[in-house]
Amino acid sequence: EPDGVAKRPTRRRGGVLDADHARAGDRSLPHRGAHPRDRVGEGTVHIGGDESLSTSHEDYLEIVGSAVDTVHRAGGRVVAWQEAADLLGPGDLVQVWDERQDFSRIVEASRRGVGVILSPASRTYLDAKYSDDFPLGLTWAGTSELRDCLEWDPLEVVPGLGPSAVAGVEAAIWSETTRTL
Repeated sequence: EPDGVAKRPTRRRGGVLDADHARAGDRSLPHRGAHPRDRVGEGTVHIGGDESLSTSHEDYLEIVGSAVDTVHRAGGRVVAWQEAADLLGPGDLVQVWDERQDFSRIVEASRRGVGVILSPASRTYLDAKYSDDFPLGLTWAGTSELRDCLEWDPLEVVPGLGPSAVAGVEAAIWSETTRTL
């Protein structure tokens, strides 16, 4: 019986969630108070799933796949970052952020009925530096003048993606370089 207290994920491998120990989706979500079915209903849950650089592909599929299954069993739909595109089904949403990755999986997911949210980091990450000499911001996706963020065509981000697959555009701001709002 859930006690309303979230259980801490077990990390035995240097900050990487251990799929063999945690079984993340099946064990952690039900412990967050009521059963997820009572909380999700017909709602949408963003499960993340990005930047799993030190997780093996097998573990990634197990952990993220389990989270996807848990949300689906609860009657909800999933939003996940583009790394999880292969795990999503009709009605779910995949969020594109990394323009350096191959987009063929995104196009294939859209053909299965997965909607696409476009958040290309070079255009929609609000914490990017305006220029190399600007004191705040990140540069991993390049620098972005305000004009760059306003004047772009969402339909040019993912080659081969049909306009009807685009569910929308979302900007993101991460707090690593934000001093005030």
